Amino acid sequence: MRFYSFLRAGECKQDIGEVYEVLPIEEYFKVDNCSEPQIHHRYSRDEAIAFFRSTEAALEAYDGQWVIFPHAILCFAVVDGHPHRGSFPRSNAFTWSTRKTLSMLDSDCFAFLPAEVRSTQHSERWLFAKRQEWEDYMLVGKLDRSRSAGHEQTTRYASFRFTPVLPSALWRKLNGMSPTLPDHTKLDKTLLQLGPNSNSDDRFGALKQLVEYWYGLIMPEDAFIESDLWGLQMPRALRRWYLLAGRHKSIMDDFLVHFASPVELRQEEGKLVFYWGEMLGGPFWGSPLEGDDPQVFVRETYPRTPWRAEPLTITELMLSNILDNAITTAPYGADAHNLQAETIAAITEPMSPLAIPEKDGENTTYYVKDGVYVLSGSGSIYIGAMSEHPLQHLRSYMDLNKWQHIAF
Repeated sequence: MRFYSFLRAGECKQDIGEVYEVLPIEEYFKVDNCSEPQIHHRYSRDEAIAFFRSTEAALEAYDGQWVIFPHAILCFAVVDGHPHRGSFPRSNAFTWSTRKTLSMLDSDCFAFLPAEVRSTQHSERWLFAKRQEWEDYMLVGKLDRSRSAGHEQTTRYASFRFTPVLPSALWRKLNGMSPTLPDHTKLDKTLLQLGPNSNSDDRFGALKQLVEYWYGLIMPEDAFIESDLWGLQMPRALRRWYLLAGRHKSIMDDFLVHFASPVELRQEEGKLVFYWGEMLGGPFWGSPLEGDDPQVFVRETYPRTPWRAEPLTITELMLSNILDNAITTAPYGADAHNLQAETIAAITEPMSPLAIPEKDGENTTYYVKDGVYVLSGSGSIYIGAMSEHPLQHLRSYMDLNKWQHIAF
């Protein structure tokens, strides 16, 4: 079973240099007798700043995206839907990014953040966000310190948790999604019908429904075309997937596994390698070069191990990996490790288990009921849903001292 955790921000090591522009406080719009800002209300930028006015000058960083007072730090984010550009991947998670070139990039992966944002000293951090088409910013909530950071080509990004959890209507609005929640009924039924007698067409249909429920409709631009696959030998199941949604990165990439594009496919010892772990020493999955939906094989990288058979076919592995990613990164849900078996049993007993084979060496089971999806095994449990509504009956199990993440 895979375990997911966040890095903790390190101590501030260096001054950020010329990122700042110091502004006199007189430049800020002032309002007499300001009340406290209201969560999820909208304000112009000047109105938002006025709530935190001070007798001291404020600092601005990154062209005004960060406004830093002695007693409070404000983040103004413009959301455009890109996963690493000021987006909301979860209902209590925010990703801020920059393309600004910095003169120092040391071993501290948080060094691109303003020093005050990285600081361990207590200072309220408030998040205001809007979409490009909105005139005003919405007060989302209070930011925690950054939990993880990374880069994608020239973009550097940091992830934050915030409180309170966004209601699903606002989370979908900020992400530019339809206000209508997807209907889980058809997907639940399809997944529960899978079993030993299911064929590759059954599993492929379930795979398509699973993807469209969690990630939106598969569009024509998500597919490769036949000419992209010319000269490539592969099983029918892989070819079908490439011609349906092989370009859809948000579906097939998470931070631990990578689904190969056609140009990344390679052969090793008679196996076609098409999936691998992103972490050092992560597994590689391969399949025979032909067949409809053949059994897959897996090997470790460090130390290198021989190929060994997995108890899954290609479509079963894809269902398993997409369910892993969907549940563990769901906009609403919870996860806990070393949880008492009695608690896990009480949560999963009313649910229906899915007949998706386990990966070799993983003692895990998937469950589903009424739009709530669970991945459980070895004392750990991940719960995921597309909104907060079907999760409310689980609140009695949510002991803050035992659960690492709660978002509903």
